[in-house]
Amino acid sequence: MFADDGFKMTSHANHQTHTLRLTGVLHAFTHLYKVALLLYTVLALTVVASLSALPFLHALRKREEEIAPIIPTPQATIQPARDS
Repeated sequence: MFADDGFKMTSHANHQTHTLRLTGVLHAFTHLYKVALLLYTVLALTVVASLSALPFLHALRKREEEIAPIIPTPQATIQPARDS
């Protein structure tokens, strides 16, 4: 029996070795895919939670301003450079 890349399958043990390696690669791929899906899900949920909280935070800030208006701080005045 010949494989596509020209290697001759000489024994049953050789076939088992190739099958075990293929299974290992596929198993590793499934783990990587699972981690990628979990990261995507966490990122998507974080974005959705952040965006859904914006109207609430805006209303909370407006309410705080009604209760205790923000006292404006004096702005620093820009002094012209002196020519010496």
